[in-house]
Amino acid sequence: MPPTIELDLKEVITQINQKLDTLTKDVAELKTDLKVGRAEAQTERAEIKAEITRLNDKISNIEKRMDFQEFLSKGLLITFVGAVFGILAKLFGLLGNP
Repeated sequence: MPPTIELDLKEVITQINQKLDTLTKDVAELKTDLKVGRAEAQTERAEIKAEITRLNDKISNIEKRMDFQEFLSKGLLITFVGAVFGILAKLFGLLGNP
């Protein structure tokens, strides 16, 4: 004779409802966590975009300074070369006495 299992249907339904309630709470928590995560991600993206903008501005300022520095360096080099040629011309007598 096979064993018989007696279960009360009311108890089974109560257990199922408890598990469903637990699952519902877990899903609600996951949804909340997802919303918070999305908000944090958007905030981080905005911060990254702002940081990129600031870095671009700094790079632009550095480029301007480098251009000015290059201009000064070229000017000094031209002056130095001109002075050297003037000294050489004076030494070799290519220029007259004033």
